[in-house]
Amino acid sequence: ALDTGREPFDILWVSKPKNRKVLAMADSIIMERVADAATECFCAELVKTEDLGAFEALVAAAMRKIAAGVLRRCIERFDAELVGNMPRGWSVHERAVRTLVTLVGGIAFVRTVFRDEFGRRRALADELLGIPPRARVSPGRS
Repeated sequence: ALDTGREPFDILWVSKPKNRKVLAMADSIIMERVADAATECFCAELVKTEDLGAFEALVAAAMRKIAAGVLRRCIERFDAELVGNMPRGWSVHERAVRTLVTLVGGIAFVRTVFRDEFGRRRALADELLGIPPRARVSPGRS
């Protein structure tokens, strides 16, 4: 077990709503905002192409790229939170690039490799997110 002096990584979940209705409402609002922003970006393309098939392919490809960017940014932010709340006796060893094939395509992200209190190398973000060592395919894709 990790000795952080508090509940394991409780700081990461401070803002997570406990009420499922609140969480569902927040998700709905976020989805609406994303859809509104994407609509503004893509509407002109539909007018230009006047071809639903081509437009559909364009939107699908763009949304996969956006989703891949969101995955990468969220993983890197999660990792930064771990660095900020590093367990006692641990140190940062290096920052390393990790690549994965995910449901939305390939992603490359930078995560921290720590040295734990016993001197072992640990990629804590990988461990907590369920990414096996040396895996090239995300848990959601496999």
